[in-house]
Amino acid sequence: MPRFGFGKKQKSQSFATNITDKKDLEEIRNISHILNPNEKVFVVARQSRLKPGGSTFTPNIIFGTDRRIIIKDPRLLGLRQNVVDIPYDMISSVRVNKGVFSSNIIFKAPGLISSGRRGKLDKIMEGFGDTSGLADEEGIITAIPKNKAEDLLEVIRNGMDRDREVYHHQGQPQSQLQQQSSISIADELMKLASLKENGIISADEFQQMKQDLIKKI
Repeated sequence: MPRFGFGKKQKSQSFATNITDKKDLEEIRNISHILNPNEKVFVVARQSRLKPGGSTFTPNIIFGTDRRIIIKDPRLLGLRQNVVDIPYDMISSVRVNKGVFSSNIIFKAPGLISSGRRGKLDKIMEGFGDTSGLADEEGIITAIPKNKAEDLLEVIRNGMDRDREVYHHQGQPQSQLQQQSSISIADELMKLASLKENGIISADEFQQMKQDLIKKI
């Protein structure tokens, strides 16, 4: 996994990505201080300066990482900026609304309101396109070039799938895991007992193997 560092601040401004575009790398460097260790950036997308919903002077920049979406809004010609991040486990659905020249990404994130990110996102999106038709749990990223919108959509969906898979394994009831483990151990003990009865292993070997199985619980 390629990592990039810059000057004396290399430790605090290093980041992981396969992106090679110099402008994109510069944008990643600018937000590297908020990236988590080993967080990988997959895509950098800029709002169009000319397309509907874009910004002529300070277009938003969207980063898709392996953990979240990061939206940067450089206001006042870059002198001030707002940043909001949306982890994939907050997003329940995502879709692309394709226009003639650019695309909008609309996502549903029930956790936005409780997390306090809703206000930040509304402030960032203020003045960029018509958001009146969105529900309280929805957010929109407007005026993204079509190819970048497709890349960002894939990154978001992959991130959502990874989080669901982790939740599925971690959220499995402990009693169910213990039950599965007990069944597996019982099967192995029955096999060992059969081997002992058929004279394939001795009584001492049976006891040793039995203890080894119990230690695995």
